[in-house]
Amino acid sequence: MEHTDRLREIARIYSEATGIDTRLVDADGKTISLTCSTETCTLCETANLKTEGKCEKTHLYGSIQADRFGGKYVFFCHLGLVHWVTPVYREDQLNGGIVAGPVLMVDPVD
Repeated sequence: MEHTDRLREIARIYSEATGIDTRLVDADGKTISLTCSTETCTLCETANLKTEGKCEKTHLYGSIQADRFGGKYVFFCHLGLVHWVTPVYREDQLNGGIVAGPVLMVDPVD
């Protein structure tokens, strides 16, 4: 099984086990694989299109910070939704990340 296929499978299994959407992003922040089964995930996809890739840049930034801080990073995106990320490496180089979320940490009315 190829490296990317294994990462897709890991992200899919995590999503199934937790009910939280995941995405695999490459070294440019582009989504390679996505499990999008919640309304907040659909919101993120729409926001990314309307902001000319701001979400992709945020996911890439999160991956870089996860690398910097020892393998994990939790962050709020520009919509106020929470994500967490773990970096992905290829040949000892940062090559993207597995991003989990978005999750809403407050009541949607707030």
